[in-house]
Amino acid sequence: MKSITKTGVEMLQVAALLGIAGNLLIRVDTPGLNLFLCALIFVAGLVALLKRNKPEFLNSESIMLLAAILFFGSMFALYDSPELLFLDTVSILVLLGVLVVPALSYRLTETGVTQFFAGGVTAGMSAVFGPILLLGDDIKWNKTPKSNVVSHSISVVRGLALAVPVVFVVGALLMSADESFRTFVSGTFKVDLNMFVSHVAISSLLAWGVLGYFRAVIFGARPKADSKPPVRKSEPKPPSFSITEHTTEDPAKDDEPKVYSANDGSKARLESMVPEIFRLGKIETGILLGAVNVLFVTFILFQLPYLFGGFDLVQQTPDYKLAEYARHGVAELILVSMLILPLLLVTHFLLKKNEHGLESLFRGLAWAQIGLLFVIMISAVNRLNLLTGILGYGQTIDRFYSYFLLIWMALIFVWFGMTVLRGLRKQFAYGALWSFLFVLAVLHWVNPDDYIVRTNVELMQQGREFDAYYNSRLSADSIPALIGSLDYMSIEDRQTVLSSAGNGIDCGAVGAQDFRSWNLSRVYAQRYLMSQNIDYTRNCWLGYK
Repeated sequence: MKSITKTGVEMLQVAALLGIAGNLLIRVDTPGLNLFLCALIFVAGLVALLKRNKPEFLNSESIMLLAAILFFGSMFALYDSPELLFLDTVSILVLLGVLVVPALSYRLTETGVTQFFAGGVTAGMSAVFGPILLLGDDIKWNKTPKSNVVSHSISVVRGLALAVPVVFVVGALLMSADESFRTFVSGTFKVDLNMFVSHVAISSLLAWGVLGYFRAVIFGARPKADSKPPVRKSEPKPPSFSITEHTTEDPAKDDEPKVYSANDGSKARLESMVPEIFRLGKIETGILLGAVNVLFVTFILFQLPYLFGGFDLVQQTPDYKLAEYARHGVAELILVSMLILPLLLVTHFLLKKNEHGLESLFRGLAWAQIGLLFVIMISAVNRLNLLTGILGYGQTIDRFYSYFLLIWMALIFVWFGMTVLRGLRKQFAYGALWSFLFVLAVLHWVNPDDYIVRTNVELMQQGREFDAYYNSRLSADSIPALIGSLDYMSIEDRQTVLSSAGNGIDCGAVGAQDFRSWNLSRVYAQRYLMSQNIDYTRNCWLGYK
């Protein structure tokens, strides 16, 4: 059996098992421990395949990324905040895309945003179309031996694939033709046709996506040929235009895997794809970045009272709401930051090479731009402090995650200055990824919904109004703090909490006995509810006794 065929068959077997296991795990109304188990078996299957077929992939960088997937997957069993779990999901998807980058012959620690994006696109496309290539071209079915375990497994799978639809069609006809036979089949097997089809469909869909992703990680854009046809000496070998391969004069070296960094041929090839007309010199760079800097300076000069006026300015301005004041600044920051970082990265990539003083000009203008952006960031933090402080309206999910976004963007721009602006662009993307993962990990430690309730209760004790309805509709993460603060609330707020709390969580899942729905946050929520004699099994909350 050729190595590609053997590897492909192993991937097919593992993907089929993972598809079946994933189907059984995800069939619960509320996710919890099951998603962590899905991540665990996925990583275990991937590691097993890599260890057998591509052991060089299991280096320190890839192991750290796999560990990060397990870490953020475990958060589904520990936290209940929808926003937090959404960010966990995004992180896992990003990590899955990054794991494909080594298969495209790039070093993880020396790749840029373009390669990360290419990895994500490759992973997504392969999850959809990869199995078609694997089953239709990579695996040579006529080359599989007939007397080993792999061959028998393939035969079983193919046989079931052919038999199942035939059995369903013929069985349905027979059951329709004879009522007693229908009664016998229904009573004996008690098969719910819709449920069975659902199991088959979901298992197949999961296995399909996993199989395609495995192909992207192990084979990359395309599998390496096991053997090469001889090249006739009278005909020169046609040049290769693949981004992931070098054209060499020695055919014997073409079979050797090549790994590129941003300092060698891969970066040169990528840059050579950009026409010279799109390159930026001193004048273009100065006008582009200089104009943005002038715009920033002008904005700050005209908005100084608005940016740093604080609560006094709001009080002196008729019909001016504090919430509007704060949200306006944060919205500007998000929009500007989303535009500035890509602008700086793309501009740096398009700079003309070997033009004297161009890099220095770019660095000066970029540092100025980052400095001006930090001025706006400081203003946004000041506005959020006003909005959430003793003179404001307390914490909400939107306001809390705005702080998170500000902190991460600050780290990103500092890292941009430490890498790109110091000639170390190849290290930017990898460090930016881990800065996000680090901040997100800290965010789990803070526990957003719990922090929001505790902050708002502290403000209530200092005389601020407590929005009992909003705080009572947060996730199960907030229930310990919420229940623990009932004695500090007014009668009206307490009644609001008792009548509204629990709407933000799946109360059925709190008391669920299915281990797949187990979730530590909901377990603690159940404990606190029981400690206050609150019946969470009917309409979540019935009263405070």
